[in-house]
Amino acid sequence: MTLWQPVGCPECRGTGFRGRLALAEFLNMDDEVARLIFSRADHADIERAGIAAGMVPLFRAGVGAALDGTTTIEEVVRGIQADG
Repeated sequence: MTLWQPVGCPECRGTGFRGRLALAEFLNMDDEVARLIFSRADHADIERAGIAAGMVPLFRAGVGAALDGTTTIEEVVRGIQADG
């Protein structure tokens, strides 16, 4: 397993990054997820149902991007912390 670190240059103003990357979670509203939401289930139960239906949690998507070399794990953690 390799985790990359950014190397800066004049073109990226020393940041080691180019462009932007959007990490997102998409919860598909299937029957089970809808049932849980409408019954006011705990968010953990809703998340588990979403994952079972194919949802990729935000942190897992970020770790995948870090392993791909698209970003760093530090940027993933920073972005997720800013969200919550």
